[in-house]
Amino acid sequence: MKLPKTAIVMMGCQNDYFAHDGRFDSVLEPHARRREVLGNIVSLVNGIQDTDALMLQLPMAVDASVADSMMDTPLEKIATSGALRPDSRGVALVEELAAFGDRIETVPGKHKV
Repeated sequence: MKLPKTAIVMMGCQNDYFAHDGRFDSVLEPHARRREVLGNIVSLVNGIQDTDALMLQLPMAVDASVADSMMDTPLEKIATSGALRPDSRGVALVEELAAFGDRIETVPGKHKV
């Protein structure tokens, strides 16, 4: 891997998905599996934090208009859970990755978080 030409892109590494009290805790896969995935991501970031690799996080947010469009789809559970609402704790970068500070750059999408 050529680290100066490498970008690590992390999507959805947010409290509602990874935190123990996140809104997805009762909606998605078991918490233990999500913690394992988060541990793998943190290990990767730890391993390359002192390199030239670019690390980006793309947060997801679900505002009312997006939630309405998710009804009657496989994403309805997400919409009705109240997860990833803008300006909520759940939409914030999970603490384990926030600890890396500015080393992980945030690229906001349509719905700013």
